[in-house]
Amino acid sequence: MKVIQQSRLSGFAAGARVVGRWLASPVGAMLAAVVLIAAFRLATLGTLALTDNTEARYAEIGWQMCRSGDWVTPRLYMSGELVPFWAKPPLFFWTTACSFGAFGASEWAARFPNFLFAALMVGSTIVFGRTLWGNRVGALAGLILASSGLFFVLAGSCVLDMALAASVSAALMCFALFIKAGATGEASQRWWGRAFFVALGFGCLAKGPVAVVLVGLSLAAWIVMTKEWRAVRKLPWFTGVLLVSVIAVPWYLLAERATPGFLRYFLVNEHILRYVRSDYGDLYGNGRTQIYGASWVMLAVTFLPWSPWLVRCGIDRWRRRSGVACSPRDTWLLFALCWGLTPAIFFTLCRQILVTYMLPGFPGLALATAVLLVRWAESERAAVLLRGLRIFSAGLGGLLAVALIAQIVLGPLSALLAATLLAVGLFAGLLFAGFRRSDSGVLLTAVGFGSPLLVAMFTITVAPEVNEAFSTKTILASTAALPESANREVFFPLTEEYSAEFYQEAFLGGRIEHQRHKGLTLLVQKLQEPAPELFVFRRNAWEELEPAVRAALEPATETPHWVACRSRGPASREAARIAVKATASGN
Repeated sequence: MKVIQQSRLSGFAAGARVVGRWLASPVGAMLAAVVLIAAFRLATLGTLALTDNTEARYAEIGWQMCRSGDWVTPRLYMSGELVPFWAKPPLFFWTTACSFGAFGASEWAARFPNFLFAALMVGSTIVFGRTLWGNRVGALAGLILASSGLFFVLAGSCVLDMALAASVSAALMCFALFIKAGATGEASQRWWGRAFFVALGFGCLAKGPVAVVLVGLSLAAWIVMTKEWRAVRKLPWFTGVLLVSVIAVPWYLLAERATPGFLRYFLVNEHILRYVRSDYGDLYGNGRTQIYGASWVMLAVTFLPWSPWLVRCGIDRWRRRSGVACSPRDTWLLFALCWGLTPAIFFTLCRQILVTYMLPGFPGLALATAVLLVRWAESERAAVLLRGLRIFSAGLGGLLAVALIAQIVLGPLSALLAATLLAVGLFAGLLFAGFRRSDSGVLLTAVGFGSPLLVAMFTITVAPEVNEAFSTKTILASTAALPESANREVFFPLTEEYSAEFYQEAFLGGRIEHQRHKGLTLLVQKLQEPAPELFVFRRNAWEELEPAVRAALEPATETPHWVACRSRGPASREAARIAVKATASGN
């Protein structure tokens, strides 16, 4: 028995030594950092409330789909009516509805699908980079992707762009592996070709034909530069088009049949007119008009902390281009750059864009940045990289120290604070090891681990204020605690708040009153009758109400940004007359 126990202990010790050596290696440290980033992201999915308008709107659509069982037509409340949502395809809403069905209605469940999409993208980026460039590039590319600003934020959000990015990335990776398998004569080539079209099919269900456009432009740019014309002809076009049709076309036909007019609005207004003009007939709000070329500013900011390093590597490579011999690897580096820059190029002349439109290119940018940094670290100019990383990581350490103090002083005391302290300690250990060993790989790991940690710490600190100012969660929770709330509907008489639909009906199990028209006139009419509702106002709107209208309302509960009121009873004739007169004169 003692011999068996000793052998087990020796086996555990040997295994621990192997794991310790692996974690001490640059690749092991980078992969461990990726796992820790994922764990921290998963733990903070529910930290922020669902904010108006985008997140709350998409969560509400997923909840309506889960509740109704209608998997064809996404729907949401607008102007008091449950209307079809024609602006986007259903893939993300399907995953959100399934998440609500599995875990219940919550912020965590609403954001969990995007976390899964992000995890799949990071994992596939690591494997793809390792296949084409080796273990170190693969691990570093995964770390860069997981720690880039926009990617980390959207991995914990309830928006559609992560599903689109995952589909586009899968298609481009499958195409590259299709070419690689063909060059080496592998039998897997035909399967990679079919997988390419499968990914395109899911891209059409994620956000529509724009997935095909982004993939097509990326490949067209690469093929023109590398003269790989035969690659296109080798694709299994007949089988591929059939696969895309089987995956995507049935839903489009069913959606048009269920709500005629969908195809015209979705294909013409949301894809063609949205690209060429600001007023494209948006049915669901006002688009955000940007200056021409704003996509490049968005890309530079959202790819932080890695965009300066990519630009620096690009400048250095351009200056030394005459002395750099071409290698087969450069073909795939060009592929990654075409992939990463296509969204910014495509949206350069489009003014109706959001910052999230840059996301599909991030895996390509991560791969290109990883290749260039690894080559820089292995070159005769490695000392320049090491010096820059020391300065950058030290500055990041200073920011983390400030953020930690702010979280302790201003943030809520919770288990996340203990996790934050541990994570900051790990960053400090990486920083110390990188400086002591003069190891650029360890310092890159420190930068990759510390950057999303900084974003997470900031999020935790400001969460109470954000939840109060940009969501109805806090005021509705306070309203639900009132004794009379069980018998009263909640009514927002002046504004449309998508988060109110989700929190009051799905999260709190209460009721929202829906009215086709809102405004002061309707409010005054209700105040002339015994009103069972609880009225909720934004504080600035409450303070701007006519005194006669406010006199007919009694604040029941309030927060810094919201006021919930009950009616004092039928308003006096004189107060109603003054309020109606004020309303009429205002109109």
